[in-house]
Amino acid sequence: MSLDQQVRDIFKELTCPHCGTANYQPNIRCRRHSTKEYHMSFSVTFIGKPEAIKRKLDEESARLTDQSKAEFDAIKPALETILDQHVGGYAVSLNANGHASFSNGVKTAGQCQVEVKAIGRLVE
Repeated sequence: MSLDQQVRDIFKELTCPHCGTANYQPNIRCRRHSTKEYHMSFSVTFIGKPEAIKRKLDEESARLTDQSKAEFDAIKPALETILDQHVGGYAVSLNANGHASFSNGVKTAGQCQVEVKAIGRLVE
């Protein structure tokens, strides 16, 4: 059985909390409420040593669900690559956020903004 079919089988058991329609999918409104349009977003801000921030990125990935997780996980390797360039015990500030819109399962709009700044050595 394909993964797509397995997911469909799982959703057959769910119902829309608004009207009780079967085949409800979280983050996607039922057919009575829309044409399956939905939005996702994520936002993270951390200040610390690059290694510590990379651990926090792992925690954020584990916390997110559905399309927000997929979009975050798509940029996570790039964030880690940028953080790997900061060596020598310097602290950095990382601010990353993204937003995307989907209609009937197709991404119709999306953006991602990332800012990484070296802010100096941590005094311990």
